[in-house]
Amino acid sequence: MDTSLKNKIAVKDVGSRRTGTNTLEVYSVLRNRKDRDYHITIRTNFYDSNKRPLETTRWQAMYLSPRGVTNYTALSTRTDVVYYYIEVREGQ
Repeated sequence: MDTSLKNKIAVKDVGSRRTGTNTLEVYSVLRNRKDRDYHITIRTNFYDSNKRPLETTRWQAMYLSPRGVTNYTALSTRTDVVYYYIEVREGQ
């Protein structure tokens, strides 16, 4: 997570599961710690078993209401994904 968000956004949960077509679905639950709106952008990087990059999703804009919770999900398009890394930064 972008260091500027460290005390503003809390990561409540992160996980993944295989879909019916054996691609990987990842999710994260984010909570706004402050009493004001926040706009963030978020994307996921997917890696193979050797931690080589396979694909990266586009940056997605998200809105977090004051003290609110929001869910993020992303899907890989490949079946050989083993690892992932979710990036979060302040909205542009």
